[in-house]
Amino acid sequence: MGHWRSDNLSASSGAPKMEGKLAVFLTPWGGINLAGTDDSGQLNVTWWVPGSNKWVTSNFNRLFDGPTFDSQSVSAYTTPWGGLNITGRDQRGDLVAYWWVPSFGQNRDDDYWRVTNLSENIVSSDQPVGTIQGLVTPDGQINLFGTNAVNDVLRFYWEPGEHWKMDNLTHEAQPL
Repeated sequence: MGHWRSDNLSASSGAPKMEGKLAVFLTPWGGINLAGTDDSGQLNVTWWVPGSNKWVTSNFNRLFDGPTFDSQSVSAYTTPWGGLNITGRDQRGDLVAYWWVPSFGQNRDDDYWRVTNLSENIVSSDQPVGTIQGLVTPDGQINLFGTNAVNDVLRFYWEPGEHWKMDNLTHEAQPL
């Protein structure tokens, strides 16, 4: 293509009207993914992969039986090993991840995305509110940043071979 073009992806893919924050992530194989919530908090991902001539929308709540998200909390990121991740706060305020890795296999039972409540796996964690931002380091450490109800900066993090942990960076920061 020699120029930019505009397409209405909602019309072509059947995506519902999105509310709040839209999180975009690219796959190692060149796929484009747009994750967000509709007006009822349902997580919808509109995606395209090379070789396809159309965009598709998938409702992750229906496909993977996970919770709805607060519309401002959706974050998405990929890992160095090709993992795909979408996180957000559920209706209880818990931090939840929809995640997939290439090693899950090729059949329906193995290839499904997993849904994990990260808050249930973190000892004495503060509840995040508002926006969540994901960042993955080159060595594979996953970091999710947000704030709590009194605006303390929180970092939820995971390293390969470890469990999820949480730091309140506001309490741990040392003045210069």
